[in-house]
Amino acid sequence: MKKRLIIVGSGLGGLSLALRASSNDWEVSILERNDTLGGKLNIFEQNGFRFDTGPSLITLPQVFAELFEQCGVEHEHLRFRHLVPLTQYRFANGEQITYPDTLPATAALLERIEADRGRGYWQLMATAAKLFELSSRTFFESVPTEIPSREQVQMLLHSLRWLPLRNAWGNYARTVDRHITSPQLRQIFYRYPTYVGSSPYRAP
Repeated sequence: MKKRLIIVGSGLGGLSLALRASSNDWEVSILERNDTLGGKLNIFEQNGFRFDTGPSLITLPQVFAELFEQCGVEHEHLRFRHLVPLTQYRFANGEQITYPDTLPATAALLERIEADRGRGYWQLMATAAKLFELSSRTFFESVPTEIPSREQVQMLLHSLRWLPLRNAWGNYARTVDRHITSPQLRQIFYRYPTYVGSSPYRAP
């Protein structure tokens, strides 16, 4: 007899879980209050106009490839497009900032907008890279119902050597502000936590 799984919500997380479970011989049911699947990945149509509700970008495309590969699903129909430039920002004062698609080009952009801030950008990216590695190996790639592995515990303890307490007890906005001074650039960086429904003033 197959195990049964009921998933509430058909966003990317719910659909991914359904795919993994069904490929492992689970009987899956999805409960969704909307008429279509996809959560934020959807389309809104009104008065002859069509709008994508999101997501506006995919930050971890490799996760999709791993998911389909593990589940034995062909994904030739799903292709990600690399955009150059990445995006363009328009501010209330009329200023425009065209955001590039590479780290070196972004650092050069910061240098043009605020002198000697390219170095601050690289410092911010170095901190972000360490936090991402820590989060990936101890949270994203872990199973909540399992006891943390020895490697995960060691990594958490090791992180205390380089993770300043201000990063642990502060918030995202303060971390950005230590490296970026331009109000427009701060506004650009502040938007990233909003992708997951958080606030830059509350997100750690």
